Amino acid sequence: LLGIEMLKARVRLIDLLERRLEGEVVDVVAPALTAPTTPPTSGITVGKLIAAFNAERVGRHGEGSTSRKYSHIFSALEEVLGPDKLVRSVTRADIREVRSLLQRVPKFATPRYPGLTLTEAADKAEEDEGERIAPNTVNTYLQNLAAVFNWAVTEEYLDRSPAQGMKLSADARVKRRGFTPEELDILFKATAPMAAG
Repeated sequence: LLGIEMLKARVRLIDLLERRLEGEVVDVVAPALTAPTTPPTSGITVGKLIAAFNAERVGRHGEGSTSRKYSHIFSALEEVLGPDKLVRSVTRADIREVRSLLQRVPKFATPRYPGLTLTEAADKAEEDEGERIAPNTVNTYLQNLAAVFNWAVTEEYLDRSPAQGMKLSADARVKRRGFTPEELDILFKATAPMAAG
């Protein structure tokens, strides 16, 4: 396609030069020769990528493990990007939007908000002032999201993954406090009879 465009441009340029040699005043600026910037029109869609990745992972690790680790990721991809979006057209900006949704997901979203999408659950949690999942949990999800796109690269659906390097910064981790001396005292007193018996 680019070769044909270059040939057409050359023919136009020669025509303009000939007209100029004959005395005609013409503008002899060659048109810009750039590769077409149309989006990809073929390839696997987000929905089909999810189905293919899910099938392979279930085969290797079982349905329970796959659902536990990837159900929120699959939902976020479909909600943000749509199942019909071509995987080759997914950008880093798209992945940032997926990350933003994952950061808004409330703790225990599925049991607390049954039947709602992740977006709806996140909106409802904002109304209820519900607690969000921890940043380190978001990072685990982002690591698994990267695994989906790395798999797509391995399967040659993509040349490179748009999901690399999207984890939250290290200082976004949840800080857990230690036990107070009073709490330790209660804990040790409660376990003392078990140790003696």
